[in-house]
Amino acid sequence: RLGQFLFLSSHSPMVSIAPRLLPILKLGNPVLRQQSKPLSLEEIRSDETRQLVRDMFHTLKKVGGIGLAAPQVGVSKQIVVLDCPELPESHGIPPTVLFNPIIDPLLKHERIAQWESCLSIPGLVARTRRYNNVLVWYKNEQGERGKIGASGFNAAVLQHEIDHLNGRLELDELESPQSVYFEEEWRKYHAHLPGITEIGDIKFYGEQDDDDVLA
Repeated sequence: RLGQFLFLSSHSPMVSIAPRLLPILKLGNPVLRQQSKPLSLEEIRSDETRQLVRDMFHTLKKVGGIGLAAPQVGVSKQIVVLDCPELPESHGIPPTVLFNPIIDPLLKHERIAQWESCLSIPGLVARTRRYNNVLVWYKNEQGERGKIGASGFNAAVLQHEIDHLNGRLELDELESPQSVYFEEEWRKYHAHLPGITEIGDIKFYGEQDDDDVLA
C-alpha cells in the first residue's frame, strides 16, 4: 500500500445515521486549492462534525487509504483522519482525528525521499521530499489540545494530509519535475528506487509534555 496520503443541531439529540461513503474530489476541483477554515470548539463538539468524522473514517476504510483530509470530500474545514496499519515502512498510526492541526518541522536539514500517492490524484505516484521529523499540535474530538511527534514515513503522512488543509498537494513537493509517474509505469521501472530508510514512528503527548518530544 502506498503512502496516500479521505446538519443537525448540536443542541438537540442526534438521530443515529449509518456512516456514508463520501465522494472524493479529484485534482482540478478548486476546493482542493483553498485554504480551509479552522473549527470553533462548538463546531468540533457538534453532532454534524461527529457525523462527518464517522463518514470520513468509513470512506477511508472503503477506499483503502491511510489518511484523508476534509477538503478531499468537499468540506473546506481543518479536519484530518488517519488510520495506518503496520507496514514495512511504518509502525502504524492508530485511528486518529486531528482538528485545526499546526505542523512544525524539526531538524529542517533532515529531509527524506518519499513515494506518495493520493486519493485525489488516482493513478499517479510521485517522489517527494519531506521533513524527517515533525511536531503537530491539534485539538481532539473533545476540543482538548494534543501534540504528536512523528518521524520517517509517519511524519511524511502527516505532512501530506495537513498540506491538504492549506491547498497544497503532493505535486507541490516533488523531488524534481520529472519525479511523477503513472502507477503502472512506476511499478515497472521505478518502484525499486529507495525511498524512506527510517521506519515511521509516532507518539502522542499530553499538554504537559513539552520537553524531549522525540526522545
